[in-house]
Amino acid sequence: MAFLTALSLFLPLGLFVLVNPGGRADGLRTMLAGQRVSGRFFTYIAGGWTVVGALALLLVAVGLFR
Repeated sequence: MAFLTALSLFLPLGLFVLVNPGGRADGLRTMLAGQRVSGRFFTYIAGGWTVVGALALLLVAVGLFR
């Protein structure tokens, strides 16, 4: 259960990177662009974080209310 709770922290991280409030994630995008990583790949990674976090949160909720 603790592992799933920790995995659920990927949900706000992925949403933060996807929404990018105030351009705060632009520095990370710039750093990855210097390593020849495309912005689209970076978006896919953030989307994956969001999906993993949402699924982990769902499993925690099912475990608590079962």
